[in-house]
Amino acid sequence: MVGPKGRVVSVDIQEKMIAALRKRAARAGLLDRIETRLISADTLGIADLNGRIDFALAFAVVHEVPDQDSLFREVHAALKPEGVLLMSDPRSHFSREESDRAVARATQAGLTKIDGTAIWRSRRPCSGKTPEAADLAYPVAENLFTCHAATVPQP
Repeated sequence: MVGPKGRVVSVDIQEKMIAALRKRAARAGLLDRIETRLISADTLGIADLNGRIDFALAFAVVHEVPDQDSLFREVHAALKPEGVLLMSDPRSHFSREESDRAVARATQAGLTKIDGTAIWRSRRPCSGKTPEAADLAYPVAENLFTCHAATVPQP
């Protein structure tokens, strides 16, 4: 998803997941493009990235997060104005009601759902900060269900 000059910041609460990613990235010769961060249960620890993220991916993770409100606020703050968050959780772990509640929380964090298509075997998806974010998302993957934010929410 990133070119030779791109950078990936991967956050996880499980040290073994970070170690596995680093091992795979090293084997693929991509470790120099990936920064890994071990996070706490309270924060993603990405405040230093506020306004600097083009694309965030929360894949099969939102259903595991106890404080989804905080998750969406932190991601919203980190996204550039044209940034996009792709949120996808497996149907086997995330009921329709839970998915709807997560989308409502994303909306409360300042993200607004934009029409899109579903991701196979997943519930709901994505967020961005401007209407243009949807246009940026579709060339990358046509299966994005994007969202955007017109304003930054007040704490």
